[in-house]
Amino acid sequence: MIGSKMLLTAYQYSYFLMTEAIQELDHQESLLKPPGGDNPANWILGHILTSRSNIQAMLGLEPIWNKDRCTPYLPDSDPLTSQSQVEDFKVMVADLTSTQEGLLMSLEELTEEQLAELNGENSLGENLAGYAIHEAYHAGELVMISKWLQS
Repeated sequence: MIGSKMLLTAYQYSYFLMTEAIQELDHQESLLKPPGGDNPANWILGHILTSRSNIQAMLGLEPIWNKDRCTPYLPDSDPLTSQSQVEDFKVMVADLTSTQEGLLMSLEELTEEQLAELNGENSLGENLAGYAIHEAYHAGELVMISKWLQS
């Protein structure tokens, strides 16, 4: 059974990794593509905020981003090429921070019964765990990009 304590730990740790990795990045650095054609930090953080918007909706919270803001950061979206479609990185960092408190509070309040309720094909707990794993993967990417930019 997936419990709220496990989910809290996962989201706290990925948030820690992300904030440590991106705290020194400026907007221009966030747009640099690392070697190998991977996504830049701007896209990764936008993708995480898109996921967090989905999580907020699942938990009955108001999503931080609407559909239009999420679109450039969806999987298989076109590369970020236009300044008009790119979110300001410092605003994105602030948005990430503002999602954290509400997310943790909501997770603390979830009961075992709520986590076991079906939400689509999986339980709410399974969906939240899947998003936590997804976020941890991208947090690792942000750590690697930060190290690359510092080298």
